[in-house]
Amino acid sequence: MLTNVEYWEESEEFEKLYLKALKRYLELSFTRYYSKDHDYNRV
Repeated sequence: MLTNVEYWEESEEFEKLYLKALKRYLELSFTRYYSKDHDYNRV
């Protein structure tokens, strides 16, 4: 049972980090595509 609790605690930490990274990625993408300076979109 103890290992189960530890597993869930680790999963929760991973989820926090994942969501934080995902949010950051979405913010960067939004800024890039909706910025007034559209030079970012040119490849």
